[in-house]
Amino acid sequence: MSSDITHQICRGFFLLALVLDGTACVRADEVVLLNGDRLSGKVLSLAGGKLEFESKPLGKLTIDVAQIRSVQTDESTTMVLEEGAPAVKARLVGGKDGIYLDNPERQRIELGSVLALGNAAEKLDESRKDKFKWSGKLEFGLSGRRGNTKRADTQADGSFEGKNSIWTLAGYTNWRYGEQKAKNKTALTDDEVKWGGRVQRSIRDGISTFVALNFERDRIEDLRLRTIANVGLGICWLKNTRWFYETRFGVGCQRERFDREQPDSDPCSDRTHTTIVSDSSTVGTAISDLRYKINDYIDLSQQTTWLPDFQRQNSYRVKAESAATIYLDKKHHFFIKTGIRHKYDNQPTGYSDNPPDKSLDRVDVHYFSNLGYQF
Repeated sequence: MSSDITHQICRGFFLLALVLDGTACVRADEVVLLNGDRLSGKVLSLAGGKLEFESKPLGKLTIDVAQIRSVQTDESTTMVLEEGAPAVKARLVGGKDGIYLDNPERQRIELGSVLALGNAAEKLDESRKDKFKWSGKLEFGLSGRRGNTKRADTQADGSFEGKNSIWTLAGYTNWRYGEQKAKNKTALTDDEVKWGGRVQRSIRDGISTFVALNFERDRIEDLRLRTIANVGLGICWLKNTRWFYETRFGVGCQRERFDREQPDSDPCSDRTHTTIVSDSSTVGTAISDLRYKINDYIDLSQQTTWLPDFQRQNSYRVKAESAATIYLDKKHHFFIKTGIRHKYDNQPTGYSDNPPDKSLDRVDVHYFSNLGYQF
């Protein structure tokens, strides 16, 4: 009896070893060639249109991607899909109509257009971690405004961004200008300029710190210059090939200078003169930045900025912009951007007890369409 039990146990271990060995053989990468041949082994690397593949019976092979019908990997592999794009990690899955990434988006790829894969992608990603990737946009178009004025304005926007694995450097400028002729007189309907920049440093995945400096001038609101400097924390909640969502919270100082028309000191004179009224305060910043990629040609974006004044609880500003960007070419250089921009300022002429123009609305709404170039 004891001998039979020992025999059965040994037989069981032998069968288990065969099963495990068979499973190990099955669990392998696979390449299917155009002629129907199937190669089983390990995908090592892809660069310059050549795939390095290791097969136990055949050894290391170099295969032209033009001769490959599909590739399937057993485990996630690092790949860079195009120049300047971040490295992604996913399994490759072969299908009847192409090769796909095994991710929620089920993205279809062309193997011939993949910049690097496997070892080559890891080396490329490592070499460019400290290199800044620069991009920028230039936009010009028309804006229909409802609020303090109800006229069409011209506008121009520019922005740039440089990023590496740790740092983000960003800057922007916005310009709005409009005039209206009535009764042989030209009246200014919009004259606003904004510019600024941000330096952001990653602390760990999804968490960063930043320092930002912003400037604004608006002649309609008699704002000579508004300067805001703040520091804070950024949290990236979602980031993949389609979605991006980040919030930034900061605190800093604000200084404003307004032009004020004052009557002449001589009581017999009806003349006025311009004086400058300055004000400083501590302000906060809360920014919500949401972007969604519908497909290769259409992006949606929504950004909201809340600027509360900590020293005056009844003073705050809110800016919100919702837009759709439609790219006109495959390389995403030319685009049309259209959307709506809200601006709320509950004290548009500053903190004076007797502001010079109480007719100014607290809300401005801009409907805009821009033609732009991205580089």
